[in-house]
Amino acid sequence: MFNILKHFIFFTLFFILFFIETKYIGGVRIAILWKVVLLGIIIVYIVLNSKEKIKSFIVFGYLYSFKNIISYSSLDYIISTVAEVLKSLYIPLFAHFFILLNKLKNFDVYKFLLVLSIYIIISCVPFLVGIIESPNEGYDMSRFGLKGFGFVGIFENAHYASNTLAFCITILIYQIQTVKLSSILKVFYILLIIVALIALVKTYARLGYAMLFVSACYLLLANKSFKFYLKLIIPVSILIVSFIVVYNQSKLLQMRISGENKYSKASLGSGRGDFAIHALDNWYSEDLDTFFVGMGKEYAMDQMEKDVGLRIYAHNGFIDVLQINGVIGAAIFLLFFIYLIKYIKINKHHPYYQLSFSIFLGYVISMLVQGERFFLSDLILAASIALLSIETKKKVK
Repeated sequence: MFNILKHFIFFTLFFILFFIETKYIGGVRIAILWKVVLLGIIIVYIVLNSKEKIKSFIVFGYLYSFKNIISYSSLDYIISTVAEVLKSLYIPLFAHFFILLNKLKNFDVYKFLLVLSIYIIISCVPFLVGIIESPNEGYDMSRFGLKGFGFVGIFENAHYASNTLAFCITILIYQIQTVKLSSILKVFYILLIIVALIALVKTYARLGYAMLFVSACYLLLANKSFKFYLKLIIPVSILIVSFIVVYNQSKLLQMRISGENKYSKASLGSGRGDFAIHALDNWYSEDLDTFFVGMGKEYAMDQMEKDVGLRIYAHNGFIDVLQINGVIGAAIFLLFFIYLIKYIKINKHHPYYQLSFSIFLGYVISMLVQGERFFLSDLILAASIALLSIETKKKVK
């Protein structure tokens, strides 16, 4: 009874916090205020408790984050620059924090990930059934000749929702696959996955579709026995048939996947290749300052708006790194990425390796086709990586 009450209180606080975080207090968004406080507390904790050598990927993650301070336009957009520094801190700082927490006997990082995923999915329910409306707008359906907006829930935008839900579903698949559960718990997790899939589809953001497909395929298909593959036939068949039915009945879903809209058959998202080319051209055609230290986020988007009429990113995280932080920033980020892969791979026999690697694959897909940093999804990624620091002699659920 106490656990139910505890989770009810924690979930309520979680829901309210993310529901109101786009509001303003004294001209500053609540999202910025509470995250600055949280990051500050975590930094203090790390400084006071970090006595061992810091993992190489964390060191280069920190270096890349602070590299955002130095770019061609960083001083012209101070608030935006600080925001980029903080966003770039999410992965290395949270990974560092959770690695330290793994040493505490009374804290379970995996349980934290599981509970967070459950909270996120349950938070979708009141929006899906129409009890309340999201404070933010998802995909504008008028682009497709329909009224209303796609699902966004407590998230700031459709890609944030799509990205995070893909990770949550991956974690629940791992839970069902690896942990011995009672029939009631299995049904509970399956229902949660169904809710998350409905919300994910209704975001109409293809990013999450791609992330989940890659992560789930690895989690379900890699290194399994033939008997296991046979067991997958029925649930996978049900999923495929369900998707075909939903796809055939939803003109909007058909247009989102095919890239068509009511104005033309040109994809609203198929311009990614052009965006990437323009981003690279803008970075390369500037002077040596921008070549080495980068254009900075705001100036890069200013130049993109002149080229394509949209004030956007390159829609490729790796190219964004290059244009925003230049050759120097790209070199630092490359080292972060290489050492992160190395850290995951040297732990390939760890009980949590499959989960960590499947989440990492989703992150790579996100970087390739979008590149934005989202708080909750980066938190999940960092925590899943930190799981690999748990000593295998400890009991791993």
